[in-house]
Amino acid sequence: MKEIFTDILNISITAGILIGVCILVRCIFKKMPKYMRCLMWLLVAVRLAIPFTIESPFSMLPAKEYVVEQNQQIVISNEVKPETVTEMSKAPAVETKPAVDVMSVLAIVWLTGVGAVLIYGAVSYIRLRKLVADAVKYQKNIYQTDKIQTAFILGIFKPRIYIPYGLSQTELFMSVSHEEAHIKRLDNLVKPLAFVITAFYWFNPLVWIAYTLLCKDIELACDERVIRKIGYDKKKDYSQALLNLSIPRHYIAACPVAFGEIGINERIKNVLKMKKTNKILIALAFALCAVLAVCFLTYPKESRLVKDSKAKANNEVTTGDVDEGAEVDAPDDENVSEDNDGPVEVIVTDDPDDGVEVEAPEEDAAPEEATSTKAIWPIDGSIVITRQHSEDHNGIDIAAAEGTAVRSIFAGTVVETGKNDSDGYYIIIQSADGMKCKFAHFKDAATVSNGASVSAGTAVGAVGSTGNSTGPHLHMEISDKAGNSIDPLEIMPE
Repeated sequence: MKEIFTDILNISITAGILIGVCILVRCIFKKMPKYMRCLMWLLVAVRLAIPFTIESPFSMLPAKEYVVEQNQQIVISNEVKPETVTEMSKAPAVETKPAVDVMSVLAIVWLTGVGAVLIYGAVSYIRLRKLVADAVKYQKNIYQTDKIQTAFILGIFKPRIYIPYGLSQTELFMSVSHEEAHIKRLDNLVKPLAFVITAFYWFNPLVWIAYTLLCKDIELACDERVIRKIGYDKKKDYSQALLNLSIPRHYIAACPVAFGEIGINERIKNVLKMKKTNKILIALAFALCAVLAVCFLTYPKESRLVKDSKAKANNEVTTGDVDEGAEVDAPDDENVSEDNDGPVEVIVTDDPDDGVEVEAPEEDAAPEEATSTKAIWPIDGSIVITRQHSEDHNGIDIAAAEGTAVRSIFAGTVVETGKNDSDGYYIIIQSADGMKCKFAHFKDAATVSNGASVSAGTAVGAVGSTGNSTGPHLHMEISDKAGNSIDPLEIMPE
């Protein structure tokens, strides 16, 4: 559910940018044909309803994703007493407790809001149907009732026009012409569909503004269509009918399209100023809509950094290899790693020999003491950090394709491997000076066993998405010998 909500958030932000641009265009180009405004809102509806990812060099969107959900956890206890290597290997698993998953909570709130808005619309529609249940057929699909104040359409697939009793011939003609224009324009389908889309983005005020402006522009466009049909000399009669049949705004909460619905003053002014539309202006309006579609319905192309990282990740050997010359002391012959074909990362140290090779400790002997821990990046190629270390996130998340080889960042001893609901497949490696590195969300079990000595660059597993994860990535945590969490970037090479 939270994955869907994350997608909804990203689409909402992208659509919000497009809505802002459409509002700006609407304010600047006031003489634009009103049906062209409706076409702009159609672009917004497409952006909200269809999660496509077409890339274009002309895209003016700042990014593809703005919200990325990753694993979150709070470590309750990660203390392991390292008296000996043997005791380390027998130490209990790290006790973890999932943190309050904010995205899951927000996803539930979002879904509840969607249900509430849709239920409100359904209840309002049912009440309106009951209100006109005793309407008498006037002719064709036109019905009369004394319980309404203005003409409107009700029904999606078989729409009916409902009119109040007591209309003059002019009012009847104008209101019915208006509602018939709505049906020809399929507004009885467009407005309910727009309401449903808005319900899914109820938390975004820009989407509600877009829906309100769409309702206004639908009426303005329909007014223009009627005037073009009945003649520009009937503008005053049409305006008077609008004024006579205007109704309070709240009345139309559940009504798809109505004659005296909203923005009466604006509509009357627009009708009285209406002239034949210039063909050049129409062509320019179409061109503007095309530009908006190209610039805001497409996503920017991925940066070279991200593409290079993905390409290198896809070409990585998915099973761990060991740097040439490095030694691994495993419990048995089956756990000995093979030679490493991948490139060796630069180690942050003045002595290039430090951290490259670790002598296997003698039996029952603790690892040789070291003055400091030197680290390398666990993944070859360009590093893309998708989430940094913070108070509620004990490590960093590194973007990588599933199966990418993960290597030990320093020389040390494997003190724990396993699998749980939060971390999925994980491994914990401790350096000679007590620093610990934890990798989580491996694709499969670690390729080295508890008690094994590893050198910097030794392959220990492969990137996956097991445990509490929304997609393939590597979660890496670092803690000092006292068990305090530290930012991995503090010890990683630049």
